[in-house]
Amino acid sequence: MEESHLENRLSAWLKPVSPRREFVQGLGKRIHSLRATASQVRANTWKMILLMLAGLLSLGVLLALAGRGLFALLAGRKRQPRQA
Repeated sequence: MEESHLENRLSAWLKPVSPRREFVQGLGKRIHSLRATASQVRANTWKMILLMLAGLLSLGVLLALAGRGLFALLAGRKRQPRQA
């Protein structure tokens, strides 16, 4: 009920205004240029996805090498006999 009252008051105060032709044409040009850049956004998205996958692969290799080195270090300590 309250929304209807507010809408009625606003419609009584505010009257529709026709936009200037220059504004409409400029807006149309901006929208058209945004459509042209949508393909660029898609290409940039694919580049970012590939970059993230390459980073994750590099991180996985680094962790595997670090784990292997740590394992070899710990296994090497157990094999060495203690000298008294």
